[in-house]
Amino acid sequence: QAGQKPTDLSVSMPAKATIVQSMATKNGFVAAGTPLAYGFDLNDLWVTANIEETEIDEIKVGQTVDVYVDSYPDTTLSGEVEQIGMTTASTFSMMPSSNGNANYTKVAQVIPVKVSLSQEKSLDIRPGMNVTVRIHKD
Repeated sequence: QAGQKPTDLSVSMPAKATIVQSMATKNGFVAAGTPLAYGFDLNDLWVTANIEETEIDEIKVGQTVDVYVDSYPDTTLSGEVEQIGMTTASTFSMMPSSNGNANYTKVAQVIPVKVSLSQEKSLDIRPGMNVTVRIHKD
C-alpha cells in the first residue's frame, strides 16, 4: 500500500551459528527466498566425500575416516561416515549428464557421503576448505 511504512521483520538462525557472509543491507528490500546471510556452526563441521558408484557398496554408516585438510598437511583428523546419499551427485545438477548430439560415454557417477568430524583437534577449519578422506573399510 502506498504511503505505509514497511514492516520490520526479525530473522533468526540456529543459536550456535556464526555468520560467515552477509548480503543484507540496512533498510533494504528482499524477495521471498533471497538469502540474507550464510551461517555455520563452526563447532559441528562435516565433510562431503564424493565416492564413486563402483565403490559405494563397501561404504557403511559408522566406518572410521581419516581426513586430511589441504591447509594443514601434517595433520590427520578423524571422522565417521554419518550418512550415505540416496542419489548421485549429478541427479540435481544444473548441467546435463548427456550431450546434445546423442553420443553416450559412460562415466562413473559419484555418491555424496557425509563424514562427521571429531573434535579432538583445535584447527581453524572453515566451510569450503579442500580435504582428502580415507575411509577404513575393515
